[in-house]
Amino acid sequence: AGTEGMNTRASMMAKSATTIASTRTATIDKRSMKMAAMSRTVTSLPRSSLASLRVAGLGPHLNGRGVRNPTRRRQLKRRWKGTSFNSIFPSRLSPCVDPGFEYTHLEVNGQLWRFIPGTGENVSIVVDPLVGELDFSLPESIYSAKPKVLRDPHETIERIVESQPTAILLTQSLDDHTHPPTLRKLKERLFSRETQSNPAPLIIAPPSAKEKLLGIFGDLPSARDSIRILKPGESLQLGESTSIQATSGSLVGPPWQNPENGYVVESKPLSLSVYYEPHNDVDPKTKLMGVVADIVIVPMREQLLTPFFKLVYGASRAVSLAKYLKAKHVIPLRNGEIEARGILSELIQSEDSVREVAGKLYFRGVRIPRGVNVINNRPGVPVMVETVITDAGNDRET
Repeated sequence: AGTEGMNTRASMMAKSATTIASTRTATIDKRSMKMAAMSRTVTSLPRSSLASLRVAGLGPHLNGRGVRNPTRRRQLKRRWKGTSFNSIFPSRLSPCVDPGFEYTHLEVNGQLWRFIPGTGENVSIVVDPLVGELDFSLPESIYSAKPKVLRDPHETIERIVESQPTAILLTQSLDDHTHPPTLRKLKERLFSRETQSNPAPLIIAPPSAKEKLLGIFGDLPSARDSIRILKPGESLQLGESTSIQATSGSLVGPPWQNPENGYVVESKPLSLSVYYEPHNDVDPKTKLMGVVADIVIVPMREQLLTPFFKLVYGASRAVSLAKYLKAKHVIPLRNGEIEARGILSELIQSEDSVREVAGKLYFRGVRIPRGVNVINNRPGVPVMVETVITDAGNDRET
C-alpha cells in the first residue's frame, strides 16, 4: 500500500511539473509572438514614421531594425503591461503623428499631400492624380505609359479615398495632369451620394481645364460649386486654416496661349508654405515676384523631346528656384520615371537618377544652397517634413 501511494504521489507531481512547464512555454511563446509582431510592424514602417513614434513614448527604445536588445524588450514588456497591443500598433498606423507636411508620390505627376497641424483637422490634397494607362488619346503604337511601381489602380484610388481629400488640385489641362479615367473613378467614390460619407472635395484647376472638367463632373448638381477655376494671382481658402494661390506656370502650347498653373499652398497652423509646378519652365523673377515657400516640389530630371525641345526642365532650374523662393526643402517630383512604349516614348530623352543628377550639378559648378534639404522619395512611401515650435508662441521651424 505504501509503495502504491508513493507511486501515485510521484505521478501527480510529474503531471504538475508537466503542466507548469507547458504553461511557462505557452507564456513565453505568446510573449515572443508579441515581440516578433512588434518588430515586424516597426521594421515595415517608413523611416519618418520611426522618428515620430517618440510621441507615443517609444522613441528611445526603437531603431530602424526594431527593438534594439533583450534588455529593452524587458523594459518595453513592463511598460506595456496591461496595454492593448493593437492600440500601440494598429493595423493601419498613420505614418505621421507629429505636426508637419506629409508627401506621398503616386507616380507620374500624382501626389498626396497632408497638412497635419497636431491640433485640429488635417488637410489632405490630392494633386494631378493619375492611375492606370496614359495615352493622350493616341494609339498604343504611338504612345502609352503607366506607373512602374504602383501598378494596381484600385489600390491607389483606395489610398486617395481613405485620405478624405479636401481638394483635388490640377495644374494643367493635359491628360497627364487632368486624367479623365482617374477623375471618373474619383467621381464615383468621392462625389456619389451612395458612397459619399464626407463633404465632396473642391476641384481646383486652371482655365484651360474648365471644359474638360465640366464634361466629367457636369452632371453633378454641385458641379458649379465644386469646380473652382483659378487664374494666376487668384486664391481661395480651404476652410479657415489653408489658402491656395495660383501662380503663372509653364507654357505647354503655342506662344499666344496662356500659361498653365503652379500653386502656393499655405497652412496657417503650421506656418508652412509649399510651392509646386510640374514642368519647371518658370522664370521666378517675372512669374514669382514676392513669393516665398518653405518647401518646393519640382522635377530634378530633364525630359527632352529630341535634343531640340525641352518638355520638363531639370535640376539646374530647380536649384535656382529654391534659391529665389528661399526654400528650406526641395522634394524632387519623379514624373519622368514611368513605363512608356510607342514611337514617341523612344524620342523622349531623360536624365539619370537624382543621385547622378546631383553629381552632374557639382561638375557644372551648380551648388545646392547651404541649408536646403533635398528629400528623396519613392512611389507610395510617405516622407515627412516636421515642424517644431521654437518659442511659447506660434512660431515654428521646419
